Amino acid sequence: MYFLLAVAILLAGVNNVLLHVLSDKKIKYNPFLFNALITLVWVFALLAYNGIFSGGLQSVSSKTWIYALVYSLTLSGFIFFKTMAMATGPISLTSLVGCASFILTAIFNATYWKETLGLFDLLGIALMFVCVLMITYTGGGNSEKNLKSKLSLPWKIYSVFYFLFSGAVGIIFRLHQYVAAAHTNEMMIFAAVLASILLLLLFLITKKKHKEKAQKGTPMSAWKPILWTALGCGLVSCIYNRMNIYLSGVLPAALFAPIYNGGMVILSFFAGWWLFKEKPRKIQLFGVIVGLLSIISFSKVFGLF
Repeated sequence: MYFLLAVAILLAGVNNVLLHVLSDKKIKYNPFLFNALITLVWVFALLAYNGIFSGGLQSVSSKTWIYALVYSLTLSGFIFFKTMAMATGPISLTSLVGCASFILTAIFNATYWKETLGLFDLLGIALMFVCVLMITYTGGGNSEKNLKSKLSLPWKIYSVFYFLFSGAVGIIFRLHQYVAAAHTNEMMIFAAVLASILLLLLFLITKKKHKEKAQKGTPMSAWKPILWTALGCGLVSCIYNRMNIYLSGVLPAALFAPIYNGGMVILSFFAGWWLFKEKPRKIQLFGVIVGLLSIISFSKVFGLF
C-alpha cells in the first residue's frame, strides 16, 4: 500500500511540474482549451478504468447526476485555477496552497457532519494560517523586487481560488460518497464529460480575444508541447486521483493525509529548486516547515483528541 502511496505522490509531483513547464518556457496557450483537453483525457482514462475493473457503466440515480453536475463545475474551477496558479507562481509554494485546503474540509466537517475539532486540529489550522502569511511575505530584503514579481497579484488571486476549489472538490466528493458511493466511477465520468463541455464553451467564448494576442499562422510545432503536456497532465492527474480514492479507504487517515500532503510539499519544493531554479527566502523556508507541522498536527499523528 505504501508503495502505491509513493507512486501517487510521485505522479502528483509530475503533474505539478508539467503544469509549470509551459510557463517556464514562455509558451502561450488558451488555458480553457488546455484544461478541456485534460478533462477529455480524464473521460477516456476513466472509461478505460471502468471497463477493465468495474465491468462497464451502470445505471445511476438522479442524485448521482446532480452530484456529477456540481462536481463538474468545481472540477473545472479546480483544474483551471490550479493550472493558472502553477503557471504564474513558484511550484513549491503553490503546491502548499493546494495542500492547505484541508482547512476548508475541516470547517465543513465540523459544521455539517458535527465532527469535533480537537486541540491538534485547531493547532494545525492556526499553523497553516501562519504558514500562508510567511510564504506570501514580500517585505524587506534586497530581493524584494524579484520576490514580488514571482508572487504577483495574479498568482495570489489564482491561488486563493485554487485553495477554495480544492477544498470544494473534497467536500462535494465526500457528500457523494455518503449518498451514492457505489457509483463513484460513473459520477466522475459524467462530471469529466460536463467539465470538458463547459471548458470548451469558455474556450470558444475567449477564442477571439486570444487570437488577437497571438500571432497568426501559428505553426503546428508550437502546438505539440501544449498537446503533449495536456495529455501527460490528464493521464497522471486522473491516475493519482483515482489511486488516492482507493488509498484513502484502505490506509488510516492519520497516516495517509500527512504522508501524501507532506510528500507533495517536499517533492514540489525540490522540483522547484532543482528544475526551475526557485530560491525561496528564509522566511518562506520556515513557512514551508510550519506548513508541514500543520499537516502533521492536523492528521493527529501525535495522538487522538
